[in-house]
Amino acid sequence: MLLAELNAVGEIDRSWACVDASHIRAKRGAATGSSPVNRGTTGSKHHLICDGGGVPLAITLTGGNRNDMTQLLPVVEVVVADRDYDDELYRDQLRQRGITP
Repeated sequence: MLLAELNAVGEIDRSWACVDASHIRAKRGAATGSSPVNRGTTGSKHHLICDGGGVPLAITLTGGNRNDMTQLLPVVEVVVADRDYDDELYRDQLRQRGITP
């Protein structure tokens, strides 16, 4: 609802976007996995894309052991991402969608 309202008044900066992920501790649940950053304890990852002003546009939740690149396309229409997402296969897929990586 918030995104719809912001979009209606032109407050979403679509000139650029940013994608990243953060790891969180999680004991159990469908979206948990062995953490590569926390000595194998269970955890989850939030994969997030924000607009140019930092407004969250989309979020996915995966197990903590999920590679960041696997969630690039699910959260992106227009994106500029950090090095974790830097892969020629995905850059090609973005170009096919008219997005300049």
